[in-house]
Amino acid sequence: GCGGGGEPAASAEEGLKGNIFAAEVARIESTPARDVRLAAYWDIGECGPGLDDQNVEWCGGLTFQPKCRDVVRVNTSLCESEHASLLYFSGRGGRRPWVWMDGCEYEYFAEYSCLPITSTSTVTSTTTSTTTSSTTRTTTSTSTTTFTGTTTSTTSTTVLTTTLAQEVEMMQRMFDLELPLAMPGGGWKPEAGFGDAECTSEWRLPSVPALATEHNGVQLRDVCMRNMGPHYVYVIGDWGGVMHPQGPKPADQRPKNAFVHGVDDRAQLRVAAQMAERAKTRPPDYFLNAGDNFYWSGLNINCGTPSNTIIPTGQFEWNYEKVYTGEGIDGKPWLSVLGNHDYGGYMFNKGWDQQIAYTWASNKWVMPAAYYMVPVQYPDQMFSVDIFILDTNFLDAKETYEDPEHNICGPHNPTGADCSSVGGPSSVYQCHS
Repeated sequence: GCGGGGEPAASAEEGLKGNIFAAEVARIESTPARDVRLAAYWDIGECGPGLDDQNVEWCGGLTFQPKCRDVVRVNTSLCESEHASLLYFSGRGGRRPWVWMDGCEYEYFAEYSCLPITSTSTVTSTTTSTTTSSTTRTTTSTSTTTFTGTTTSTTSTTVLTTTLAQEVEMMQRMFDLELPLAMPGGGWKPEAGFGDAECTSEWRLPSVPALATEHNGVQLRDVCMRNMGPHYVYVIGDWGGVMHPQGPKPADQRPKNAFVHGVDDRAQLRVAAQMAERAKTRPPDYFLNAGDNFYWSGLNINCGTPSNTIIPTGQFEWNYEKVYTGEGIDGKPWLSVLGNHDYGGYMFNKGWDQQIAYTWASNKWVMPAAYYMVPVQYPDQMFSVDIFILDTNFLDAKETYEDPEHNICGPHNPTGADCSSVGGPSSVYQCHS
């Protein structure tokens, strides 16, 4: 546990000075508001930020399968270049309402931004005794300025950029390439390369191992989050309280004069309650569980139980299953790892192997090994995440009499401590090697 204290917190304004995010915050705050007239949407109930069902022709009209154009022509009062490009889109047919933003429901919502004026210019300057000049401006924003006369020296500079017509052509070519790879209702076909056809949102596990360490280093099969999002991931660690007859109690080390009753004695339950409340509107795709799942010394059982057998201690039931539950949370996988307290805190022979085995007894606990990885793809957003679950407890596996209060291979281990039957250390001496 960690205690608070020290100097009073600085004000938000003072804290921002020197903050690495200060420049980004200033940039965001100075960004002008986007023009709502550059949005195209089909709103439900005339609640959109502009006109009712605004600019729907940019996306094919009032349709459940909108196809928004990449570039649209607009009035010069909106964009000096007379063109705007697609910046953001959300929506898909067959589900009403598909989009919910700022208290309004939409079948689809698209946002456009002005394309910059592009130009091709050539400037030639000549030192002269007498000069004439001419300047021409065209609607394509191409200008030429020439000075002529008696020459003493000449410097010529040419700057070339793509024209608006070329950019429109490139956007169209990109659209033509993407169209055959797009699914009619949204998303991408397997040949787009964003996950094979068998890639689903299911977290597929290897077979039940004979030894708890059998799958160490395994790569699980790809998981594909095929919904449009937004996507959320919850991260939690150091959560599992100490078992009491009335339920879990925090593993607290705070001095009595700093203890707040109703808060510090219900820390795990209060966090779980806030998590459940948030999940009603922002449900996670999955959890990343950073370890130290059961305090103080892991599951109340020694290592050595076969992986196809679960011996109940009540801790999974009362500290986990009945604590983290609710709408948006139930059934969501917890990608989990062992902390030093799960090995025993200052021992290595507690039931860490049962935490691995629980993977095949639960519909959401995922810990097929002490360390593993899984690729998670988001085909509709065109990115992927490689999640590496690492076992860094070797940092607490020290020589027998070194740092005894934090050494899982230390003298607090009982005589004859041995986890070799499940793939773990056979003794305190073999533990740190």
